[in-house]
Amino acid sequence: MSDCGLDQWGSRAHLRELISRPYLVDVLDVLTDGPLTIAEIQSEIPGARRNLVQALRDLVVTGLVISGMPGSCDGIGSNDSLYQHSERGRDIVELLSRFTVWTALYD
Repeated sequence: MSDCGLDQWGSRAHLRELISRPYLVDVLDVLTDGPLTIAEIQSEIPGARRNLVQALRDLVVTGLVISGMPGSCDGIGSNDSLYQHSERGRDIVELLSRFTVWTALYD
């Protein structure tokens, strides 16, 4: 079976591990329409309040999301900072929007 573009992101196991983390895929999905603050993301993902900062931190560290706040990830959580997909994040969102990718991940 074709890898459906998975090879460009490393192993299937790596991508499986990434998408298994709480709220990562949800945050990537919400940011598809453009940059949002934490409060705006929270309003779009009910129940994510406790885990949202960790999900954003994970996405920033993996290079899938960028913040308007320069510097370390310790500042994640600022109410006025905007978060948006990086170029790599947009590529991952496009990849994860394909049914064939999900079937390849769980083949």
